[in-house]
Amino acid sequence: MFESQGRPAWADQARLVALGAAIADRLPSRLDATRASTLALRLRRLGFENAAHAHLVAARIALAARRTDLSISHLTAAATSRRRGSAIDRVTGWLAQALLCRTMNNPRAMLAACSRGLDVLEEYRLTLGATEARATATTHGRELVEIALRHAVATNDAHKAVRWNERLRSTQWLPSSAQDRADPALVAELAAVRDVSRQLAEQQGDEAALARLRRRRDQLEASVRSRALRREAGPAPVDSSPRARTSTADRWRPPDGIALVELFELDGTLYAVTATSRRTKLHEVGPADAAATSVQHGQTLLRRTARGAARHTDQLLAAAGQQLQTRLLGPAAAEIERSGAQTVVLVTTARHYAAPWTLLPVLAERGVSISPSSQAWRRADAARPPRDGHVALVSGPGLATGGGELGALAAAHKEPIVLTGPDATAERVLATIDRAALAHIAAHGTFRSDNPQFSSLRLADGPLTVFDLERLHRPPHRIVLASCDSGVMAPAGADELLGLVTCLVSLGTTGVLAPISPVNDAATVGFMVAVHAGLAGGLGLVEAARQAREKHADDALARATAASFLVFGA
Repeated sequence: MFESQGRPAWADQARLVALGAAIADRLPSRLDATRASTLALRLRRLGFENAAHAHLVAARIALAARRTDLSISHLTAAATSRRRGSAIDRVTGWLAQALLCRTMNNPRAMLAACSRGLDVLEEYRLTLGATEARATATTHGRELVEIALRHAVATNDAHKAVRWNERLRSTQWLPSSAQDRADPALVAELAAVRDVSRQLAEQQGDEAALARLRRRRDQLEASVRSRALRREAGPAPVDSSPRARTSTADRWRPPDGIALVELFELDGTLYAVTATSRRTKLHEVGPADAAATSVQHGQTLLRRTARGAARHTDQLLAAAGQQLQTRLLGPAAAEIERSGAQTVVLVTTARHYAAPWTLLPVLAERGVSISPSSQAWRRADAARPPRDGHVALVSGPGLATGGGELGALAAAHKEPIVLTGPDATAERVLATIDRAALAHIAAHGTFRSDNPQFSSLRLADGPLTVFDLERLHRPPHRIVLASCDSGVMAPAGADELLGLVTCLVSLGTTGVLAPISPVNDAATVGFMVAVHAGLAGGLGLVEAARQAREKHADDALARATAASFLVFGA
């Protein structure tokens, strides 16, 4: 097609892509390497904008075909882009430089190139206003981190593994843009999305009307998403430099009573780094796919238990917990046990975060916190609630309990603001939870796998989406989302997550308690009452959730419900 259009550079690029596809399932031959080299050189002569990437592809094919000299030639050519061109071109150039240094057996220069490439990527991401765009941009740095992690694993250096593992896990840590919070057009479009979604929920029988409403909703959502992706970033935080954030990551050790566990995938294997006040250690856990399968099985068990469909629930929960411990932590579990830590901070991969972690025997009686990075957890742990903060309690429509538990929750706090029934509209809820010390929203949650930024909580006038939450001036210091699936997030970029929780964390919320699966409404009430009793008594979110689990440890349904809730942050 490109040849017929008289676009030779694009035709050669297409040929290079086709060659890469052809050798995906076999080792490339020396002839394949020659063909790739010819295409890359021709693209360079034609001034193609992606010539550096073409050289990188040719170098990979040559290296796999054991033509080291040809690979070095193309890596050298690709590396020239590391100091000029767009940010992505420069990242590509630093990746080529890292691969070149690895080929030349110069690990020190290789790690320096990885670091420089990630610095460029981080600076680029700071210019992006949309959380989705920043998360997706991390894809360009995945291989830089993997090169460094392979070196850390090969040298059994746990500190370096932590340091490099932290480099890409920063989208949720970076404050999100506030440029469009008062944009009238955005507010109007979001209100229109709510109105159409409410009509869809109320419409029955008329297929033609339903089809029109779905088309209108899709158009509005596309407009909102486009506006968000075009927005500019706000001013960068003073401590946003990647060097500033990672320079202390590899030297930090948790205080007594706290254990940090960082999980990462490398070449199909799951690894764990445990850090306690005594030592930091690297562990090989096992196949990453097997661990992900166990997470899915655990999720299925929680859903069946919530519906009352599981038999022999006690035995199933125990077996699932033991299997999850073996496949997710492996030898790291014994290290946690030896540490005597009362709280475990988990920095997990995107594929494994949604495990029912508190079913694991080693974590069952400990406080458990999920965090995007150790730096993010330290920042959240050091934050203090606003002195003038209030407590906001919200109930959405259609709950099996009718929101009646809000009375019991309100009794635990001093002068809370309560919104229920028709009063719980999106605008009133946003205004009420803004600047709150603690917010609680009991509402039906919907996770949108097709676009996580439209994941929502159902309120009186329709869904409250992630885009709505991004309009908050100051998010609640802590928030409890007693809503099905409100803790579910979708992988994006290299190892990032998108959803309601990551939105709140990026805005500055220090702790979120939310379920990672559908929950039983009646069982949730008892758990929530116990959590709020702990919070009103001065406990943090992690400890309040741990004590609430202890109070319901004797009942299988209540235990499964508690295991569905995870604490994100501190």
